[in-house]
Amino acid sequence: MPDGVETDLDEILRTRLSPGHHQAYQRLRASHFYRWKWHRDSGPDSLRGVRALLYAAEVAVPSRSVTVPRTRVFRSYAEEIGLPLDGFATRVTESGRHHPDGDERMFAEPGDCLLMYEQSSGRRIAHGVGEQLTYAMDETLRNSLRPGLRLDGRDRVASIHHEPFRDMLQDLEVWSTGDFLLALTGNDGANDRLVPFERLAASIGELLDEEQITEIRSSVAALLRAHRKATRKAGEGGAFAVMLGFLLDELIARSSVPNGAGFWFTYAQAVLTALLSRIPGLRERIVRLGIDADGLTRHAEQLLADCLPDRSPDPSAERTAETLRHIGFSLRRQGELSDDDADCVFTASNTIWRWLYFLERPRQPNAEAVVLRWLHRPWGILTVDDVRHAYSGLIPGDEGADVPAAFTPVVPMLRSTSPQDYLCAQFGVPDHARATRVLERFIHCRYVIHRARLQVRHVHLEPDDLRETARELIDVFTEWADVGGHLSRIDADLGLLGKELRSGEWCADLKATGKLTVYQSRVLQPYLDHPARTCDRLFRFGERDFVPAEHIGLMPPEKFTIRALPDD
Repeated sequence: MPDGVETDLDEILRTRLSPGHHQAYQRLRASHFYRWKWHRDSGPDSLRGVRALLYAAEVAVPSRSVTVPRTRVFRSYAEEIGLPLDGFATRVTESGRHHPDGDERMFAEPGDCLLMYEQSSGRRIAHGVGEQLTYAMDETLRNSLRPGLRLDGRDRVASIHHEPFRDMLQDLEVWSTGDFLLALTGNDGANDRLVPFERLAASIGELLDEEQITEIRSSVAALLRAHRKATRKAGEGGAFAVMLGFLLDELIARSSVPNGAGFWFTYAQAVLTALLSRIPGLRERIVRLGIDADGLTRHAEQLLADCLPDRSPDPSAERTAETLRHIGFSLRRQGELSDDDADCVFTASNTIWRWLYFLERPRQPNAEAVVLRWLHRPWGILTVDDVRHAYSGLIPGDEGADVPAAFTPVVPMLRSTSPQDYLCAQFGVPDHARATRVLERFIHCRYVIHRARLQVRHVHLEPDDLRETARELIDVFTEWADVGGHLSRIDADLGLLGKELRSGEWCADLKATGKLTVYQSRVLQPYLDHPARTCDRLFRFGERDFVPAEHIGLMPPEKFTIRALPDD
């Protein structure tokens, strides 16, 4: 393989893109894969930007064939030579013995970018090394179809490519917020408010029928209309509910993966060691708060001694975490805590909570109950970087902020003694038990949405002549471009895709020379009769803001190598 095969793609892009475009690529890629890994949400906007920049940097070239079928040839070869790919160089993330994001997985077979994409989730990263990326012409054309016309099989489409499926989940997010606002005010109402979530929960599987999506969206729309006046009275509570929903989404995502808390013994030991080194310098200020500094030191020393895989933290650990939190808030409010000291104190408190959550999770099979527990101190699960990814850009202009402005509405709740106490004080919820039920209901709704994103892989579609024409046209055009040697010409100017398809001359030549099957001739006859009109009905090439480079169907390298990861 040529020199530079193992050069990091980002380094190549750094030399080929302007600094501004390279920063845009990094931001778009980070945003896209964050949403994908944690929420199985393949954001179309960020994906279009990443594709366009990769194409502009000339690191993506057209594949010499149609999308590689998932025949798993390389997997068979690897098994023959004793190279197991499932779980290749994985870490036991549940143990806390290794870095929580260190579970790496090399991709399984050539030409299967979808598998690489699917394998990256939560704290697991799939990646490969190769000469260059490729893009498939047939997948590029499928990405360029008008909404509702794509097929990824005879009667189905991948859920990430089905706009109504995405819209349904967004509708449910909106309604879950509305239901929460109604529940806050004591408006339990009729039992029909949770019907859309019950319908979706009952239908969740690898395949979801398009008719079910339509029914769920219709029921949500009816509920939104029926309760529009009541939810509009929420005022500032509306912003709080929306942003709390996003916070729940982040916690729910982490409840679905091993070691979602992201705990790591080595890191916790380092944090507790740093805390012990700073307590002497804070001693007088801690004493003025009425806190036993010597007792705090003893508890921290005991926690450090217990911070081992075969031991458990002292029973006073939770109280110690809360004491540190109180010290941090009090001294910072009085202006007596430097940024470095504040960072150490709050990090130690959050790390203790993360340790407790890490140990509790295996004993709590109910993920929804776990999320309610985590909501008590969510900084024990999430980091500031997580919050930036989740909330950045929701309010225009705050993309570079340390803490996005959209996160502000939930900050007072995080500073309270508990989320239940906050709901009682801020919204007049009558008691702790009622507040718990309201939160449990909100968590349940968001958890159903998350399960659907995670588990529904395809949407079943009813037969449609226009979709069938699009599917056959893409297959025939891709073969013509490949066999006829047109790939390089089209790669140099992706605008030729629309021009060739609108002309129809290529297809007429295939029919005239007998290169179309009887079936192909029949299905493509509407296109042969009116190529420009049919092309415009099927594809988005004629739209003013359509950029073909934003829709290329990326694949991994055709040639690649696998590197073993060190076994630590």
